[in-house]
Amino acid sequence: MTSWNISRHPEWDQLLLAGITVREIAELCHRGPATIHYHLRRREHYEPGFRAKHEAAVATRNNHRPSSTWRRQANELAAFHAEHTRLPRSTGDRAERSLHHWHPG
Repeated sequence: MTSWNISRHPEWDQLLLAGITVREIAELCHRGPATIHYHLRRREHYEPGFRAKHEAAVATRNNHRPSSTWRRQANELAAFHAEHTRLPRSTGDRAERSLHHWHPG
């Protein structure tokens, strides 16, 4: 078994210490948030204080940054617009109606 003195995912460690949230890392790495949370727990076990450093870095970020859900919906709206060259309508299918009710315009 690999020693945890050397991180299995040093890129995740760097992102965590830069204040990137677990959900954002999961989206970037195409992994489930539970996997990133597990890694964070293991890092804390082998490097006490790691979680506190992560939480401090997250706290210093702008509180008005878009949420993961907002970014996902914005990407879906952009993809819809690129495909249909129009904004979603309230009379479309379920996904289109959802985007219609979400989009700000």
